[in-house]
Amino acid sequence: SGRGEDHVRIRNESRYPADEVRKLVRYGMRGLDVQRTVVRVVDATRRAWDGRVHCSGRANGWGVVIRLAPEEYYPYEGWRRHRSSPWNHDFVDWREALVALAAHEGKHVDIPLAYCRRPSKQRVEMACEAYERLILDRYRQEVA
Repeated sequence: SGRGEDHVRIRNESRYPADEVRKLVRYGMRGLDVQRTVVRVVDATRRAWDGRVHCSGRANGWGVVIRLAPEEYYPYEGWRRHRSSPWNHDFVDWREALVALAAHEGKHVDIPLAYCRRPSKQRVEMACEAYERLILDRYRQEVA
């Protein structure tokens, strides 16, 4: 077990199977300090994926919302989250998108103080993208 992903609460409000959603969110957040975090997985209509962290502080916990589009939107290729991003975000299916987004947003929760400081925001975003890529690559190797 990791540092807190077993304590994350996952609310699946999406079209996808609840057991699989919980498993994939936990996979993406494995090894991160995400205790007292509530993750809501919901349906999106246009984009293949989207995510947000609500910074309310450790005492009150954290909220993460992950939006996933219908299966017909995948595979999804070639979108850069930020101009400075070193790679495109390519997902074969909703499962890859969920793992990647859970890893990325979970990393924001794992390093909240740095995330909330303006001068280091870009550096933290790059760290979250690198972590996302690491976890997604690991997931792809395990699934293949």
